[in-house]
Amino acid sequence: MSKFEFVSPEGLRMDGRRPGELRRIEAKMGVVSKADGSALFRQGNTQVLATIYGPKEAGFASGERKSKKTDKKTVELGMLIRQTFESVVMTALYPRSQIDIYVQVLQSDGGALSAAINATTLAMIDADPNFVENTAGGPELLVAIEPKSQLVVSMEMESKLPMEMYERVAKLAIDGCNLIYRVLTDEVRDYTLQLYQARSGIGSA
Repeated sequence: MSKFEFVSPEGLRMDGRRPGELRRIEAKMGVVSKADGSALFRQGNTQVLATIYGPKEAGFASGERKSKKTDKKTVELGMLIRQTFESVVMTALYPRSQIDIYVQVLQSDGGALSAAINATTLAMIDADPNFVENTAGGPELLVAIEPKSQLVVSMEMESKLPMEMYERVAKLAIDGCNLIYRVLTDEVRDYTLQLYQARSGIGSA
């Protein structure tokens, strides 16, 4: 295949998937009991854990901060996650408060940023369903959308792409977002039912 031939003549990607086929997705909420919200998200061999603490009263910086070495990739990932959620979190509900997001990439095999956004989305819903309208991401060309309005809230591409391919690739990415959104919605529904049954003392067969 040439440099820009992402699909083989047989109609398969380089990893054997069909063009519209997503990597296998698994999601689980409430995995860290001491956090206000948490979620584990797997896509293919990539696995990300997100934990949420807050909202809590915002503190004031004082004293000296210890310098901490962080690689450029990690800093960029953190900034993109922050920018994505600052645009969708309902901050008016939590004046003078802060929300701490911790993301751990437990295993990376591509698409770590989109997995991190999806894990954080579920963790935020676990902490407080009023936090955010669900966002969903897709790998390679990273796109995060607000699913109801289909508004793109974040877009990131690491590799170059011919301009004539952009619209087609962006549409595929948004379609992937909507597929992942349905997976996240199913997990939220199942987790909410589990919580209801646990609090109501209702058993399930």
